[in-house]
Parts: sequence; structure tokens; C-alpha cells
Amino acid sequence: MAVAADDHSFTPSNESLVDRYLRPKIAGGQINDHANACFFNDADVCSARPYDLVRHRTPARVPCRDAGDGMQWFFFSPARCKSLTTRRSRTIDGTSGKESWHSEGSPVAVEGSAGGGFMQKFSYHVRPAPGVIEKPGWIMAEYTVNKDTTRAGDLVLCKVYRSPRGPGRSRASSSSSASAAATNSGCKRKATDDEEHLEAATPCTRPRLTEEDDVMLLAEDIERGLLSHDDHTAAPEFEETTQHVEESEPEPPQ
Repeated sequence: MAVAADDHSFTPSNESLVDRYLRPKIAGGQINDHANACFFNDADVCSARPYDLVRHRTPARVPCRDAGDGMQWFFFSPARCKSLTTRRSRTIDGTSGKESWHSEGSPVAVEGSAGGGFMQKFSYHVRPAPGVIEKPGWIMAEYTVNKDTTRAGDLVLCKVYRSPRGPGRSRASSSSSASAAATNSGCKRKATDDEEHLEAATPCTRPRLTEEDDVMLLAEDIERGLLSHDDHTAAPEFEETTQHVEESEPEPPQ
């Protein structure tokens, strides 16, 4: 990979990127910092994958952890949007829409910029299968001089580098997650309906008594109690008994 002859570090601020490099490039077609001109490239950042885009380009060394491998690349690129306030196309050419720069938020004002400037972050997304998103770890910061009137083809400055955190994990897309949640919700609802149907179809072993039933049962209990009391206090039934009379021998006549 080609590097600068003296391999010196180059860490311009956001303010410097807008006022010292982007504005002069828009106005005159070249930048005034000849010492660091080797770090800037003219290329459409959406024309190739990041690793192909930076190949054979001169990287700037970053003596800090702002870049994962300590290198950054700068590109003057034509804007791919009609307006920064509308949805933009960041699909990489030749990838059939499966690879793109994904916006990580709205443009924010660059503090300290004399003429005003804006910066927006992007992360590189790859969709290897429906509903699956991978983040290889490439990051891009896009700088523009006007938030509301940037048109397709207008010049922007892009800083491309590797994330210090490395590649992100594969994850399901929001539409896939929503579909799975809906499926789980449907299964749960069905199970609940089945339980309610089963409960309604199963007869209760102890039917609920009404107030009238309680009164009738109480009357029956009282009646059984009275009958039981009479049984204990009534006179015993008459039983015919046989008396045995002892026969005595007749007295002899006198």
C-alpha cells in the first residue's frame, strides 16, 4: 500500500476539512495545502467497496485510536443525493443493492467553521441474505458546505477509515425482527384462545349454587335434623312377647 514519502501523520480537524480543504476545492478545483495534497483523492465513494476504494491510495497516519488500523483516506466525491434533508442513495455500484453506506444520524453543524459546514456519519452495511445485516467495520464521515441545497453531483469531502471497535456482529433486520415478533405473538394468542376454549368446554365439577339453591338445601338440612330427633325420642314399638308359665303338678285330692 502506498504511503507518503515521509510517512507523517495528518489529523485535520472537522473545521479544517471544511474551510481549508473542501471550500477551496469547490471554488478553484484544487487545495492550497500542497504538503498534504497527497492524502486527498478524487473518486466517487459509492463506485466501489471500501477496501477496493482505498487500495493503492495514500493513507494518512493517525497517531491515536480514532481509526482502527491507524489510517484514514480522504476523497472529494460527487454527492449522491438531491438534498441532504431527503433520503439519500448510498448503494455501492455493482452490488445489486446488497452493500451500502448506511446513515447513522442526521447532518450536524461543524463547530468553528467560518462559512458553515456539516458532517454526517455512515457505516458500511452488507446484506448477505434476506433479513441479515453485517457491519465489516468501515466508517465514513461526509462533509458538506450546505445542508439544505446540496444537489446530486455537488462536491463533498469524505473521510473513510476502519472502526476502532472492529467489525460488527450479524443481526436480523428490523423487518425480519418485526415479522418474528408478530409470529411469536400470533402463537401466543392462539395458545391463549385454545386455553379459553378448553376451559369453556370442560364442565365444572362443583357447580356454582344460586341463592334459591342455598335456601332449599338449608330447608332439607333442617327437615333431616327434625326427623333424626323424632327417631331418637319416639316410644319404642310394642313387641308381642310370649310368657312362659311354669306348670305345677296338681295337688292330690284330699
